[in-house]
Parts: sequence; structure tokens; C-alpha cells
Amino acid sequence: MRIVAFGEVLVDMLSGRVVSGDSQAALTFHPIPGGAPANVAVAVARLGGASYFAGAVARDRFGEFLLDALRANGVHVDFVRQSQTGKTALAFVDLDDAGERRFSFYGEAAAHLDFGTDDLPGSVFDQPVVFHFGSNTLTGERIRTTTNELVNAAKRRGAVVSFDINFREGLWQDPAEAPAAIRAIGASCDVIKASHEELVALFGDSRQQATIQGWLKRGVALVVVTDGGGDVRYYGRDYGRDFDGTVMTPTVEVVDTTAAGDAFVGGLLYRLADGIGRGETWPPSDPAAIRPSIEFAVACGAFAVTRAGAFMSLPTLEDLDRR
Repeated sequence: MRIVAFGEVLVDMLSGRVVSGDSQAALTFHPIPGGAPANVAVAVARLGGASYFAGAVARDRFGEFLLDALRANGVHVDFVRQSQTGKTALAFVDLDDAGERRFSFYGEAAAHLDFGTDDLPGSVFDQPVVFHFGSNTLTGERIRTTTNELVNAAKRRGAVVSFDINFREGLWQDPAEAPAAIRAIGASCDVIKASHEELVALFGDSRQQATIQGWLKRGVALVVVTDGGGDVRYYGRDYGRDFDGTVMTPTVEVVDTTAAGDAFVGGLLYRLADGIGRGETWPPSDPAAIRPSIEFAVACGAFAVTRAGAFMSLPTLEDLDRR
């Protein structure tokens, strides 16, 4: 079963510190491939899944760098187009001593925003597909329209639609628009992943549970909420009956949290797609059947934080077996 991740692929400028000739520490940045949907595509491919990326890259050296990186990691790039005008977006990622991230985005007129509905052929949905996207393709008028149209097309054609909220306030021209846009498109999805921090930022601490329940009542099959190194909560609906559960996360030595959430999503989608491909019921007829997939996703995220960077931190099945 194909997993098609749609959205941004960009260059993460990962921070490091060096000592200059006069013994003064200097902040340096090293370019690595990234972007949440691209990370998810690579995560799926490294686990052995049929992974495709859909989006636009720039006709610049960084664009070539990103395409090469996707191919090198086993991601199919059949649905990638080259923008005539856009430039590669840069995300400067500075890590604190605990490996936590601070982002600064430089993405005005970015290539990944230059993607229309016609750029993804309808034939992509001719066979069973998991269609995955994130909220960063809701931040501009054209790409938001594209995202809504692609989600609607995927639903009409029977695809499983996955949404990673991945809220980055600095990417929105008007962050006040984000809660309504995210709540609305979430109701059209089958799987939603969010962090506790994102839900609080978007909907307030008192409204996050009501938002989750609202999505379930609208037909969302599974909502998964991560909380950094804390427990993962999941919520679903089985033939009209709500269920929920908790999966503990292991204690690991954290090096870099950059791709932790994307490793989690990639692992979750890989397991869901594998199960559907083997004839398992979707949505799951037994709530207990979803738990092993959450546990697998947690293992993927826990592995990723022990490595630096994005693509290179994502585990293979062999990596997980060795832990």
C-alpha cells in the first residue's frame, strides 16, 4: 500500500558550535534535508514501506540536494515538480543543551508553496493509498486551496487521510486563522497526530478534549497526542463507541528532537498501511488492535531523538531490532 506524503521539503540549517582562532565560540549551521512531510516519507521508506513524496522543489542547488536526498533514502519522487519561481525554504534549527529545538524560518516565496491540484495526477488514488499532509500547507492561500482539494479528492477515492498538525506559528501570516483552519480540515481526516503543546496553543487547555471529541464525532478514526518525552495518548471511535489509551515512552539519551514527531508519524503510518495491505479492518474493529501500532511509532520516535538531524536519524527495522 502506497504512502504519499504531501507538503514541504526544505533545508534545515542545523546549529553547531566551534571554537575560532581567538578561542571564542562561534555558532555555525550545517545544511541537512528536512521538512515534516519529507521526513515522514523518508521514515516510511527506511522502514521498508512504499513511500512517495508529493510537492515542489526549487530549481536551485538546494533543490537538487533535496531531490538527491529523497532518492538516496528510497523515496519515490514521481510526484515532485520543480518550481519555476520559488526558492528553497530554510529552517534554522538551534538546539539547546537538552537537544530541544528553536526554529527560525526563511521561506518567503518558497518553492513548496508553488504546487497546484493539477500537479498531483488523479491516478495517484487509483490504488489503495495513505495520503499524509501537515498544517504548513495551510499557511498560504494557494497552497491551502490545493491542500483542501487534494484531501477532498483523496477521501472521495477511498484513501486513508493522515494529518500532522505540526503547528508553527511563525509560518502563518495571521496565526489567529490557524485554529479554525486546522479544526475544519481535521474533520475530513482519518488519522490526526498532534502534540499536547500544539493543542493548547491552538485551542486552549480547556478546549483540547472537546476538539478531539468533535473530530471523532465527525468521523475521524484515530487521534494521537504526543507530549515530548511524556506518555502518548490515543483516542478513537469503534462503531460509535469511543475508546482511548496510553502508551508510555522509554527513557533515552536525547541528542536532537528535530525529527522525533516525524519518525513517530512515519512509524504509525507504516504499521497502519502494512496492516491494511494484509487485509486488516480499517478503521480497526477491535480497539486493542491499534495499540501495537502506537507502540511501534513510539519506538521510532525514541530512536530518532538519539541521533542528530532529520533524515539520518530515522530508524530502519534493523535499527529497532537492535535496541
